[in-house]
Amino acid sequence: MNSQRHFIRVGFFSVLVAFSVNFRVVGEPTTPDFAVQSLKAEIQNARWESRFVQAKGQSRTTFNTNQANEYAETRFYTYKQRETGALMVERLVGKNSEIETVVGSNSRYGFRLKKNKGQAWILDELFLGRPRAATHANQPIDEFVLGQVSLGFSGNLMRAKDLGIRQLSKESGETGLLGFLFEWKVPRAKGTVQAKSRVYFTPTPSFSVARAESTFSQSDSRSRSVSEFVYDGKLGALPRLKQWTVRSESESAKGEKSVALAVHDIDLWLDTEVPETEFTLSAFGLPEPRGVHWPQRSYAWLAYGSIGMFLLMLGFLFRQRLRTWSPGT
Repeated sequence: MNSQRHFIRVGFFSVLVAFSVNFRVVGEPTTPDFAVQSLKAEIQNARWESRFVQAKGQSRTTFNTNQANEYAETRFYTYKQRETGALMVERLVGKNSEIETVVGSNSRYGFRLKKNKGQAWILDELFLGRPRAATHANQPIDEFVLGQVSLGFSGNLMRAKDLGIRQLSKESGETGLLGFLFEWKVPRAKGTVQAKSRVYFTPTPSFSVARAESTFSQSDSRSRSVSEFVYDGKLGALPRLKQWTVRSESESAKGEKSVALAVHDIDLWLDTEVPETEFTLSAFGLPEPRGVHWPQRSYAWLAYGSIGMFLLMLGFLFRQRLRTWSPGT
């Protein structure tokens, strides 16, 4: 099970890395400094374009270990965001378990909920007055959600150390694709992750990642993954991701080997008016923290409209009565 969990982290991280370099090349990157600066600028542009992108999807991961055991997990998820908050709702279904997790933030607080199948939501953590203290995958929830819906522009490479980028020769790339080699280090609690990724881009009709081949090493653990991506049109200025697959091979410090295949299907859309009440505890049937009151939607317009309609109807009936009235009636 530990090797399987390790596989989830490695495969997920490789996808983020592949997406994090989904930038448009402006001219030839003549020097590493030029490439890095172009990359950072494009990441910022993509993050700005993606701030109102919402997502819903599912992924199924099948594991095979060196003990010939097969294990599968299915993950259902929803991501929402607005200027004052972010929300992740995740349901993880295994062979003998089903766990749901919610991490959210709004303008007043952050929170984490959890529940098992058939049970009610339990408030796991509350960060009153500290919305960004609600985190997932070692990131504030707003950063995490933005990274997911913007195809992984989560800032992994922005936080990387000793980042090196160089363009691959045409002979080393696939036909019609632009290839780049990325090498970087990311500090982690259990040791620095050293990574190398060959990423191939489609230049037209929109510049996007087509394939990524990545290797990772951390302490005595090693892994390799190959990711492939399918798009369907565009979402604003971004390519609209439809599906991606990740094939991974991993070996833990204890010599445990695993092979995994993850298939992700995702639906992305733009919505600039998600109400803040959807990012609150009350949206999940729990009471709001003491002293927190959200503005209620006013229905005064409905009352005034009803009065207006009544007066119009009364005037119409009175007019009809005058028309039909005659002396002696």
